[in-house]
Amino acid sequence: MKKITTWLVADCGKIPSKSHCHVVTMAPEDQRKDFIDAVAAHAVTKHGDLDTPELRTELTETLERVEP
Repeated sequence: MKKITTWLVADCGKIPSKSHCHVVTMAPEDQRKDFIDAVAAHAVTKHGDLDTPELRTELTETLERVEP
């Protein structure tokens, strides 16, 4: 039987921004590091944020966990 994986969800609409972005992305929790890299890259390229440890902490704190 296949293991049920918890998913992480990042919702730009829940983070205040000038662009009013509403992109929602998700990834399996066991790929957390890669997911944070991708979410941070989005924040840098689309929102003009700087990729700092503080940004990554903020992004990590906004992630939601969902069960399939």
